[in-house]
Amino acid sequence: MLAGILTSKVAGVALSYWLHPFRPRFCVKGGHDLFHFSKWMLLNNILIFVNNRGIDFVVGKMIGAQALGLYSVAYEISNLPTTELVFPISRAVFPGYSKLAGDVTALREAFLQVISLVALVTVPAGLGIAVVAEPLVRVVLGDKWIEAVPLIQILAAFGVCRALQGPTGAIYLAVGKPRVIAYLQMLHISTAIVLLVWLLGTYGLIGAPWAILAATALSTPSNYLLLMRELLLPLPELMGVLWRPLLSAAVMVAGGVWIQSEWQFYAAISSTLAQLLLLIVAGAAAYIGVILISWRLAGCPEGAERSLVAEIKKQRAK
Repeated sequence: MLAGILTSKVAGVALSYWLHPFRPRFCVKGGHDLFHFSKWMLLNNILIFVNNRGIDFVVGKMIGAQALGLYSVAYEISNLPTTELVFPISRAVFPGYSKLAGDVTALREAFLQVISLVALVTVPAGLGIAVVAEPLVRVVLGDKWIEAVPLIQILAAFGVCRALQGPTGAIYLAVGKPRVIAYLQMLHISTAIVLLVWLLGTYGLIGAPWAILAATALSTPSNYLLLMRELLLPLPELMGVLWRPLLSAAVMVAGGVWIQSEWQFYAAISSTLAQLLLLIVAGAAAYIGVILISWRLAGCPEGAERSLVAEIKKQRAK
């Protein structure tokens, strides 16, 4: 594992020299500005580590290693859309944000394009994991991990909130305000740790996901209020790109819950894998159908849906 980490870092440095002509050299001309920015980045990295791993330390200390293992598996599964989709997107768009930092209008439009794409993909993916949690755990992990199901369902909601906050960090970095990220991280950590200690002691392991979900429910509005002020972004304009994915995902979740609790055909299927596939296909159909209908009813506005439809038409033309 250590050899793999070292190889990855060395390969990354080597590729950076191969892919870009810039060659760094020793110079202290911009030392003051660089240090001012870097000290906040160092603090942010420390806070991100505490945010990601502090929960593990508290859970392991209060209720043991077995509970920590259960929580860690549930966290990894429920947050796959964020770690595998949102973080790479945020890293990719940061250079573009930096070029637009002096033009608030262009930066605002770029952010709306990115957040609409993130919401279009990660909201149904995250909430979909919550819907299919039980058959997913049985198929992928086995019945011995069934206790992770309620943890996954709660953490999936946290993952959606986390995903919708993901692209905001690149905006603060692009406009030269990394301290805002640090303040938001401090708010989340302080709230999460206090709630975690209380809820773990009162309700056991199930209190852990509720604690971080509650902390995120507090930090997300604070984050977006600061972002809207920074980008001069009205709330109706922001909701204009978010309401369709949120509404479509809500319909998808309602349909998935109904299938599992009321549809006799689903109950008659003996194969857990077949149940999982049925839920995935039905959920995807419901989500795509509702989002296309709502997009049409809204007058086919600019956003991720338009780009998606254009790409589909382009592929069909080939």
